[in-house]
This record gives sequence, C-alpha cells and structure tokens, in this order.
Amino acid sequence: MTASTLIADLEARGVTVEPVVGDHIRVCPASALSAHELAALRRLKPEILALLARRAEGSPATARPCVVRHLDAVTVRDVLGPRPDPNTLDSVAREVSEVVERLRLASV
Repeated sequence: MTASTLIADLEARGVTVEPVVGDHIRVCPASALSAHELAALRRLKPEILALLARRAEGSPATARPCVVRHLDAVTVRDVLGPRPDPNTLDSVAREVSEVVERLRLASV
C-alpha cells in the first residue's frame, strides 16, 4: 500500500486526513481506521505528510471538515435517553460536526 492509495481509500470512506502542527497527522474520525490502516499510517507517515503538504500548497481552503460519525454511547444515553430517535441522533451529530469545524477554523 502506498501513501496515496491509503489516503484515497480513507477519503473515499469519508475519513479526513490532514497534517497538524509539527509532524503529526489528524485522522477524523479516528475510530474509522482498522488496525491494518493505522499500522500503514504510522509506517507511511513521512510519505503521507509530504503528500499532504504538496496537496495543501496553493489551496489551503480545501481542507474538508471533520464529520462526527459516531457519538459516545454513554453521553448519548445520558443526554437523550436509552433509546434516542435516529433523526435526533443525526441532528446532534451534524450540530457537533459544525461546532468542531468552527473550532478548527478558529484555531487556524
């Protein structure tokens, strides 16, 4: 597996892969990675960082928002009850994603 195929596979599933300060990579949602993909991400880290840096040159506004796909089950149960309506869950996930994106943009 190459860095570009790993990134393409993850992004095709809606996973955001982006560089952060230093030599770190943010993957969102991290829970979407298999153990095999996580190992490949670690092994290919220098190549992935170089690829992401090349991709970001000249187009910093192309970063995709981090979309919350899975909410913490305990928190959901505490806030929405033991059997929340699926539409309510979707709405809450969208709201959380929007807040996360606003915070991400504010920190740039």
